[in-house]
Amino acid sequence: GDKYMDEGTLYVARFNEDSTGTWLPLTLDSVTTSGGTLADHFNSLAEIIINTAGAADLVGATPMDRPEWCSVDPFTGSVYLTLTNN
Repeated sequence: GDKYMDEGTLYVARFNEDSTGTWLPLTLDSVTTSGGTLADHFNSLAEIIINTAGAADLVGATPMDRPEWCSVDPFTGSVYLTLTNN
């Protein structure tokens, strides 16, 4: 239901080659990779939430096809994911 998205910010991740990453907010003011904002593509936060994958692509998030499993190495902090779509 709508109660889960009544407040707060939806984030997506951009992972880098050096194992670092950045959380990217998905708001109407979020800057896209082309220099515009998500407001250039969506009329409301509700549209962004419904089209999360498209909004994530526009801000440069790392594509993740059907993540099924995740683990963090307790010694190095490395994160491992199993992606089952491709």
